[in-house]
Amino acid sequence: MNIVGHQKIIKFLKNSIRNKRLCQSYLFCGPEHIGKKTTAIYFAASLLCNSQDFPCEQCESCRQVFQGKHPDVCCVSKIDDKEISVDQVRKVKRATNLAPFSGSSKIVIIEEADSLTISAANSLLKLLEDAPPNVFMILLARGFGSLPVTLRSRCQILRFLPPSLEELSCFLKKEFNLSLIDAQKISNLSLNLPGLAIELAQNKEEGFKNREDLMEKFIFFLSERDNLENKFQLANLILKFDTKQTLFFLLQFIRDLILIKLKLNPSIALEKKKLLDLSEKYSKTELYFFTNQILRTQSWLSRHINKRLLIENLVMSDFV
Repeated sequence: MNIVGHQKIIKFLKNSIRNKRLCQSYLFCGPEHIGKKTTAIYFAASLLCNSQDFPCEQCESCRQVFQGKHPDVCCVSKIDDKEISVDQVRKVKRATNLAPFSGSSKIVIIEEADSLTISAANSLLKLLEDAPPNVFMILLARGFGSLPVTLRSRCQILRFLPPSLEELSCFLKKEFNLSLIDAQKISNLSLNLPGLAIELAQNKEEGFKNREDLMEKFIFFLSERDNLENKFQLANLILKFDTKQTLFFLLQFIRDLILIKLKLNPSIALEKKKLLDLSEKYSKTELYFFTNQILRTQSWLSRHINKRLLIENLVMSDFV
């Protein structure tokens, strides 16, 4: 299994297994596409592997974990884009009370733990407090600010940071047989987030074209600040595709406008003059404010909330 970056975290987790100094609950924090789930699966395989050089990736246990079929690994995520419910947590509690099916431990991976309902978080807290000694919980979240303090205090918190441009570019060049220029371009476009970079590399030409088309539309819709129709068209554009991903690209675009104002090089391959002309219509304070508004909107998207109202509220901001 290829994990780009996070080698200090991997080393820490493997040493914890070797030295038998494991926590029962971990909280992996970091942006989407950074590799939290991949690392969680790698950790689960390491816990269940019988080889001394774990995970061996060859034994039946490792293969089952990496294929998502191991009976002692339970993954919990949102259903139909709704918050994680208390019923889902109760099912996990019932499963953890049973003995492991084939391994020595049970592992529970909770994706987007920051989207737990209040009642689900309270139920999970009880599970963290009373879990059997052979049960390990791994919570994945974009940040820990939206998680109750009581939950955070019972977890070993591990913060995931993007790998360096050089590390990610070398991985993409080797894995997808890319030129160094294309690998660096993809790394920049993905803001050094491995998951997103891999998606772009798998369909390079279409990925580049779609991104450039999207950025051109951002320029068009943001160029006339007082045009109400443009604002609603921008909202429709964000809602037309994967909303979270389009918001991420919009965030990257605003970041590039800030870089232009600071006389630094942007990450996107658009004509620099277009970005410069657009950046002059906004102050740095306004761009910082809009960045925070996008981040707040991304956070709210993990909740069960009307997407259209949320996105329209974002684009109707006085600073857009």
